[in-house]
Amino acid sequence: MIKTVLNAFFISLIAIVVLLIGAALAARLFGIDLKPTANTMAELMSNGRLVSFDTVYDDGSATNLRVCKVERNDTDGDGFREWLVYYQFDTVGPSKFGKPCPDNSPRSVSIYDSDRGNPPIVFPYNLKAPDRDFLGETNLVLEKHEIVKNIVSPPPASGTVDEIPELFFFGVRGNTRNQLTVFKYQYNTDNWESPTNIPDRYVLIGAFNGSGGVSFDKDTKNVTVKDRGPFERSQLVVKTVYELHGEPGAETYMQSFGSSALRSPIESTIDFAGKPPANILETEYPEKIVLAFYQSLDPGYDRGWNTSDFLAGGSQAAEHFGKGDLPYFGFANRNPVSDLAVVALQYFPLVEQVSASATVEGPRPQYGYVEVAIAAKQGDVSVIPQILRFLVINQNGQWKIDSRWSDMGEAAPPPAVVQPTPTASAPGAPVLPVAKINVFLRGKDGLTFGFDGGQSTAPGGKIVAYEWNFGDGSTGSGDKIIYSYAQAGSHTVTLTVYDDKGQQGTTAVNVP
Repeated sequence: MIKTVLNAFFISLIAIVVLLIGAALAARLFGIDLKPTANTMAELMSNGRLVSFDTVYDDGSATNLRVCKVERNDTDGDGFREWLVYYQFDTVGPSKFGKPCPDNSPRSVSIYDSDRGNPPIVFPYNLKAPDRDFLGETNLVLEKHEIVKNIVSPPPASGTVDEIPELFFFGVRGNTRNQLTVFKYQYNTDNWESPTNIPDRYVLIGAFNGSGGVSFDKDTKNVTVKDRGPFERSQLVVKTVYELHGEPGAETYMQSFGSSALRSPIESTIDFAGKPPANILETEYPEKIVLAFYQSLDPGYDRGWNTSDFLAGGSQAAEHFGKGDLPYFGFANRNPVSDLAVVALQYFPLVEQVSASATVEGPRPQYGYVEVAIAAKQGDVSVIPQILRFLVINQNGQWKIDSRWSDMGEAAPPPAVVQPTPTASAPGAPVLPVAKINVFLRGKDGLTFGFDGGQSTAPGGKIVAYEWNFGDGSTGSGDKIIYSYAQAGSHTVTLTVYDDKGQQGTTAVNVP
């Protein structure tokens, strides 16, 4: 009798398993979505206590979104761990809840809290990046740092300050943290009010994106962004530093508290993306040689390089350096250099001159032009950046700095040791336009300035375009322009002029 009952039980169990497998296969084959049924069953089994994290968005979005991860973390300092739900957008297919999301698609985060009502209301607070952007692509990493004092509202009788860490969400792509979005908690309602996310409970105070990496310094609270955009070919980066500013309790990296626009950086320099090449002299990229030359002049870099190795033997540049003539290279005097920063760097591959002999990599360039601007200290003297243009040559298979071009766009004396010898009359050597800036207006508020580039010249033709960069992320065009800054401070204004042959000349001034 018992044996018969057991046999019947096992047969029934096997039938149920087969039925479930068949139903799953049928759903997969005919595209049937079993999630609503699974949710209903889960709600029944949990006696109505089910929270479906994928229904925070409307039905249309929910079909193209899935939950990547759910973690518990105290994000508002109340001792209760909220639910942080990581969403993946622009994806279709079955949910992968609880599993990593390997696809390269946008990620966002919502924080679910249950601090109101009895029984409590589970309410979602969405973390909003500027322009409805995402927080990361392949992966997100959360860190918490106390950088802003959060004043309790309403303040307690004792007047104490409640320290609530800010949320740092690093977007990770590959092995690089290439995005950072920072949120500060603020009290947006009283305890007796219904929960709301208008105004935001988690306020944006920083949004950064850098293809070369984004990092945070706990001591200075500065954020450093490295961007390889203009230097993709040579793997250099523009290194930009942003600082926290604002009134106590409302500090931010943005232009103002709650703004979606990033404030102007306190520093922007050009550097190697990582460690410089082991043998920098063997690089194929002349701009790296010019950068290395200037860094070798500042002991603070501690590169261990011999400065003269970057100069062509017997050249005009080597002659000036041998005499200690640092002003030839853009410095203020002959004193030792410190706090050096390369603030502008550009190579012009389109004006390369090549030899007729071919290598395995094709014709080898013989010379080209690199423009550079530096800032530095020489004792108590500050070096004001100015655009310098250098002739770089390929000498014995290595790029070297040969000579500086004059302000009139004419070539300096030709190099003493190189074959073939490039001169100003060599075929293809351009006569570049010369950009000049006249500051004709300086507002009393220290914010408004007028710039005139009309005195720029083009010895090889005529100027057809003027492009301005005001040093705060804004640009303009035209030979004369008036511009007002949002924040007072020192700004480097750059003018680039173009002639009718497509050649360009650049210069810069500092204001105020």
